[in-house]
Amino acid sequence: EIEIALGLHPDDPAAVLAAARPITSGKRACAEVPHMTWGLLLAPLVARGELDTADDWHRRGLRLCEGNPEYLATMAFHLAYATARGDLTGAHGIFERTVAWAAESRVPERRFRFFVAAHHFVAALAGRGAVARLRLPRELAPWREDGAYDAGALAAWLGGEARAIAAEFDARNGTDRYRRLAEAPPLAI
Repeated sequence: EIEIALGLHPDDPAAVLAAARPITSGKRACAEVPHMTWGLLLAPLVARGELDTADDWHRRGLRLCEGNPEYLATMAFHLAYATARGDLTGAHGIFERTVAWAAESRVPERRFRFFVAAHHFVAALAGRGAVARLRLPRELAPWREDGAYDAGALAAWLGGEARAIAAEFDARNGTDRYRRLAEAPPLAI
């Protein structure tokens, strides 16, 4: 229901949050829905200026999704949120805990969400002019044994991976939706 509300009302955060109210209030429960809900609702909360609630839901969502590769796309929302809030230390931790999941995942949607969020995170590091010290899995093309990356080059690679997946989705669907998501600000993914 929340994903439908996000699709039907992308510019109406209040409508999205209203659709989620049964879950966020605890009136409706499911084994997996809360895990995804907290991450999906971060962007609408930020759009409404409800940063304290967003911070709380970010913490809750991270705890629920921790250690489970099935939540790679949800963790991408958390990575995007931490990056957008300027918490690059927190974003660094999320990135390093989930980047191996992206390398192993065979679900293009999950990989797409992660690569877009990771692109924004590493681009933020590049904006600080720093060499990025990151632990990437060997399966990813830019892997370096020393873990020292030119942040601009790594951000470009991550963005390229996201755009390649977007092109496949858009060709299949006959739209440019995924290209637009790949080019959008961090919380738009």
